[in-house]
Order: sequence, then C-alpha cells, then structure tokens
Amino acid sequence: SAVAISPSQLVTAAHCIPTNPTQRNLSIVLEEKTRTELLSKTLYPVKVLRVNYGDDTALLELKTRTYEFQKYVDVAETFTPYLGYKLYALGFPRGDVLTLTEGMYTATVGLEQSMRWTGDFYKTTIPITGGSSGGGLFIEDNGDYKLIGLASAGYRDVSFQNYFSSIESLHKIMIGFLGTVPEPASLLGEKK
Repeated sequence: SAVAISPSQLVTAAHCIPTNPTQRNLSIVLEEKTRTELLSKTLYPVKVLRVNYGDDTALLELKTRTYEFQKYVDVAETFTPYLGYKLYALGFPRGDVLTLTEGMYTATVGLEQSMRWTGDFYKTTIPITGGSSGGGLFIEDNGDYKLIGLASAGYRDVSFQNYFSSIESLHKIMIGFLGTVPEPASLLGEKK
C-alpha cells in the first residue's frame, strides 16, 4: 500500500523498498474493475526519492507526468496522542480491495529490539495484515482526515497490537519536499 500526498508523490513503508538500489524497479498499479471483471490495469513507474529504514518510511514520485493523482491527502502538522485516541487506517490488506479499519492509540513505542527500527512507532488496536504495509494512518480533524503515519508491523496472533510509523517520521522523510523547510542532512535517511 502507499498514500498519495501530492499530485505526483507518495509515501509508503521503507520495508517495502528493496535495500539494493538496482532492484528498485517499482510501479504503482491502478485497476478498474466491476464486481466480476477486471476492465483495465495500468502500471505507472515510480522513483524512490528518499528512504529512511530506521523510521520505516519512504518517499516516492511518479516518473511520468502523463498521470497525476486526482485525490491526495494532507499530512497533519501535529499530532498529540492520548490513550484511546480514535484512529483510522486505509490500505490494501492481502493485496485485496481498499479497506478502511479503525481502532485506538495505545502507546508510542520503540521497535529496535524486535524489528531493528530506531524510530518511534504508534501502537494501536487497528486491525491490519500483510499488504497493509505502507497504508495510511489517519486522524479526523474537523470533518477532514489527515495523515499521521504508515502501517509498519503487527502480530499475526494478536489482532489488536499493530504498529504505525509516526508523524515525525513523515515530516523527516518530506524535508525539502512539499514546501517543507530543509533540515540538516544528519536527520535524513538515504537520499536519491
């Protein structure tokens, strides 16, 4: 899964991006379907602008300007979580259809011991599964929805214990893009 944040840029989980740059022949797939039939399938190549494996975030951009995303989401400027804060996730679990799930914030945790990721992650009760990775974590803000993280990990045997990258990780991956203020290179992941 991935989330469009401008007419040409997307964010996704870094663990979805091959570590070897020569293997990064990535595309997004747009399908038009009826209930029983695939009408069309179009591949749009994307390039990796930046990857931060420690925070499990990546920034991608369409290689072509023949297509632009008609709908995209704003990244929230701030998020101050509290126990029980209602959150929403949107992604393609198991590579199936777009699926919306909801749950609550339970904690901000580190996953360095279990996943070797160095950033902070939101622990939630939102159900996700394989294929959800890179899908968006959203808050409702005065009738609008804002992106605050990306689906990163979960436990197959504990449906209510799933992890999303943080708003800070999104802000870091976007430094220098979408009108954000440039920061020192030491805060950045890999830049391509």
